[in-house]
Amino acid sequence: MEGKTHIAGGVAAGVFYLTYGEPVDSELLFIGSCVLGALIPDIDHTGSTLGRKVPLLDDIISGVFGHRTITHSLLFIILAFILFKWTSWPPDLEFGILIGHSQPFVVGCSHRARDSVFMAF
Repeated sequence: MEGKTHIAGGVAAGVFYLTYGEPVDSELLFIGSCVLGALIPDIDHTGSTLGRKVPLLDDIISGVFGHRTITHSLLFIILAFILFKWTSWPPDLEFGILIGHSQPFVVGCSHRARDSVFMAF
């Protein structure tokens, strides 16, 4: 997917949650973090939308793990969840990132079995 598709998916996942899930304190923060979360999986692709904003990060992750590996896995989502337990970030930010990040993961798992649910490598 391209960056604009990830962004649209992040917004859609956030709006879906706001429509059918529990209320959040800050809808703007939540939707923004859903967009950020949706962009994170492609940080392993050199030249990605997020990679252009954070130089060298995409090169390092791509070089170490390759494309469509760790950042496209359930393991990455679990590690992010564990990391968020140690932060003092607003819950809407943390939850939005997880919701946004899960959206391309779910789509990827359903799309020609490219992504494995349990395999990170």
